[in-house]
Amino acid sequence: MTTFSVPKELIETNNQNIREIDLRSGEIACNNDSACPSLLVVAKGCLRVYKRSEDGRAFTLYRIQAGECCSLTIACILNDTRFPAIVEVEEDVHAYAVPAQHVRKCLREDEHCQEYIFEQLSRKVTQLTDLTDNLVFNNMDSRIANLLCRREQGNSVVVATHQNIADEVGTSREVVSRSLRLLESREFVRLERGQIKIIDYEGLKSFSRLH
Repeated sequence: MTTFSVPKELIETNNQNIREIDLRSGEIACNNDSACPSLLVVAKGCLRVYKRSEDGRAFTLYRIQAGECCSLTIACILNDTRFPAIVEVEEDVHAYAVPAQHVRKCLREDEHCQEYIFEQLSRKVTQLTDLTDNLVFNNMDSRIANLLCRREQGNSVVVATHQNIADEVGTSREVVSRSLRLLESREFVRLERGQIKIIDYEGLKSFSRLH
C-alpha cells in the first residue's frame, strides 16, 4: 500500500481520543519494552522499525510508509504486551495516533478495518519471512545486494551511507564497505558520496539470489 487509504472508521477524527501528530526525522517514536497505548497510522513520511543488539549494532525489520501502520504494535495491542523493538522517524511523519481500545473496537465491529489490519499483518509477515530467508541462507555480500535492490525504488539510486547500510543489515561499516567494493568491481554499482548508483540492476538482483 503506497497511498494513504486507511478505513475512515479507524481514524474518525470526531473521536476525541484520536490525535493527529507530527514527528521529526531522527525522533524515536517508540522504544524497546514500551507500552502500546495507541497505534500510529502514517499519513505522510516514513518510520523505521529495528532491533539493537547488546553490542550496539542495529538491524532493520521493516519500514512503515504512508497508508501503513505498525504490525508489531497491532500484535502488542491485541495481546496486551510491550513493544519488542525501536521505531525511529526516518522521514518527517504526519500520523494518526489511534487509541488501543478503538483499534480493538474496530476489529470487532467493522469489516473494512478488519481487512485493513489483516492486510497490514500479512504484508509485514511476508516481509519478515523474506528477511529471515535472506539472513539464514545468504552471505553478507548477497544480503547487501538484496538490500540495494529493495531500496532502489525505480530510480537507480540508493541514498545511504555505508553506516546506514550497516545499520540495516546488522554488521559493521567496514564489512559493508568491503562488500560494496566487491559489487562495484563486478560493475553492478558505482559508489558515490552519500549514495550508491545501481548500473546493472538485473545483474545485482541475480547476484543477490546466487550467493
